[in-house]
Amino acid sequence: MKMLYFLGSDARTSPIVFLYCSDFICILLYFFLFLQTRGLKHGRAIVVSTCTSVASIVSGVVAGMIALDEHLPKAPTARFFLLLGW
Repeated sequence: MKMLYFLGSDARTSPIVFLYCSDFICILLYFFLFLQTRGLKHGRAIVVSTCTSVASIVSGVVAGMIALDEHLPKAPTARFFLLLGW
């Protein structure tokens, strides 16, 4: 939490945004862990592990972009390669 506040103080973002984003990340983490455990118990491990990894990365990146007030690139090519990298 201190690291997020430290990074956000440079980006001039309200500390309340960091609290909401950290709460959002914790809720998603518990939800993903619940779904992952249930999926591994009743489903295929490869599919569940892949979906969990992708969802964790995307939710973390989106919450980080909101917390640090970062925007997607305006250029279509740069935006395409950024999304492709995700």
